[in-house]
Amino acid sequence: MKKITTLLLLFCFQQIAAQQFSGNLESNSQYYLSESNFGIEAPQDAFRANNYFNLRMDHKQFSVGIQYEAYLPNGPLLGYSPSLNGNEIATYFAKYKNDLLEVTAGYFFEEFGNGLALRSWEERQLGLNNALKGIRVKSRVFSAIDLTALFAKQRVGFETSEGSIQALDLNYDKNSWNLGASLVSRYTPNTNPDPDYPSYVTIYSARLGYSGAKWSIDGEYLFKSQDVRIVQGQEVPGNYFTGNALQIDFNYAAKRWAFNTQFRRLENFGFYADRDAYLNQYNEQVINYTPALTKQQDYTLMNIYVYQAQPFLILEESKSGEIGGQIDFYYRFKKDSWLGKRKTKLAFNASYWTKLDAEYDVAANEYSSEYLGFGEKLYRDYSIEMRNRWSKSWSSIVTYLDQFYNKGAVEGGSAEVYARTIAIEATKRMSKGKSLKLDVQHLWTEEDLGNWAAAGAEFYFNRSFSIYVNDMYNYGEGDSGHFLNSGLTYTHKSSRVSLAYGRQRGGLICVGGVCRFVPENYGFSLNFNTSF
Repeated sequence: MKKITTLLLLFCFQQIAAQQFSGNLESNSQYYLSESNFGIEAPQDAFRANNYFNLRMDHKQFSVGIQYEAYLPNGPLLGYSPSLNGNEIATYFAKYKNDLLEVTAGYFFEEFGNGLALRSWEERQLGLNNALKGIRVKSRVFSAIDLTALFAKQRVGFETSEGSIQALDLNYDKNSWNLGASLVSRYTPNTNPDPDYPSYVTIYSARLGYSGAKWSIDGEYLFKSQDVRIVQGQEVPGNYFTGNALQIDFNYAAKRWAFNTQFRRLENFGFYADRDAYLNQYNEQVINYTPALTKQQDYTLMNIYVYQAQPFLILEESKSGEIGGQIDFYYRFKKDSWLGKRKTKLAFNASYWTKLDAEYDVAANEYSSEYLGFGEKLYRDYSIEMRNRWSKSWSSIVTYLDQFYNKGAVEGGSAEVYARTIAIEATKRMSKGKSLKLDVQHLWTEEDLGNWAAAGAEFYFNRSFSIYVNDMYNYGEGDSGHFLNSGLTYTHKSSRVSLAYGRQRGGLICVGGVCRFVPENYGFSLNFNTSF
């Protein structure tokens, strides 16, 4: 009997050892303090933390995984949804995959095309995780055709949406051509006596792309069937409205220069798993992906006036969507250029966005729009960036940004802001992995809070350990004072820990064109991340 038991244990250990385990642990915590000089009041539960533990096991054609989340001891960080409270297993999945078929049950992420019809994803900086819970089947029908079908509900905190999502995607990719079609439908129970009430709302998508040796072009058109109009979480009886979207991307690359441009038009294209989530401030239950198509800037002052996409229908504010685009141009100078002998790089970006040109009748619950009509200007910017390596040890980046931001139309109110910002960064590389990075910034504007200045320094003792200090100072009409921060970071293999102290400016934090609002706060923060 002992021999049999020993053999069974050895067999179990052998099977466990044959598995491939991977995972990560992330903890982001903050202790909030009050600062009476600036009117900052710490919340009653001053210590808060967002904690994530992810574990995955792969064995041959099978994969399983879980993600455990704990918002303890007193709830999530400020600016995160109240639905993220407590601790439990937040997501889990099981997947089987071979050369022709992939089946997933549980929670999963998915994206069709460029995401305008469907994108589920996780971004912890934004507190966003709109994973789908259900079943998904992927199949390679022929050598160049991929088919995806799914049925699911969307994650909302530790629960799921009331509405369900059914979706199909067909993608053909061969010989530089890409063709695709998608159908994404949301069902919510019909509680309205109107026989025409749209329980099913569906987005239909068709896309076409070509990629050559030096250039590529992609286009996608989408149509959204009739949906109810929502005002402050309540359905507006009467007319139901359709929506649509169009996006075209063009890219060209030569030996030392490249060019790309994007055009997009969105009309009544907000799409949520539950209608009452419409326009919620936490980006919860968003089915599709409509990021702002503007350059993501690297410097703090250049992120004070950030644009958010405006795909929504809000008759009371004369809004039905947006139209515009952006262009990028990159140029790399020759090594023997007068600007430097080490590959000076120049980047230019410009974007322009307006409301749709439309007429609105709020009393009649009606509107009509021009398809290619440009209405009230919402945002405009252009920026020039030059990167130069002056020697083996010295490099620099100089960036200039010119902005128009219709703060009243985008956020509410009446302000129109014209701002110009310049940032200069220099890096000195030393021996044994040491380096010093310095930057200075200035923002000029006569509107809103007025002028800002900023400066920062970061020193790397080696590849593992660094310290930093930076300050933003608002000395304009708002005169909101200094936003001084300091901290240190230590990295060892796949682990990273950072400690920071200071005052954070209230406003939008954006990742990939999607933003969340963070209230002004003051205190200590500790972040830890490790993977295995």
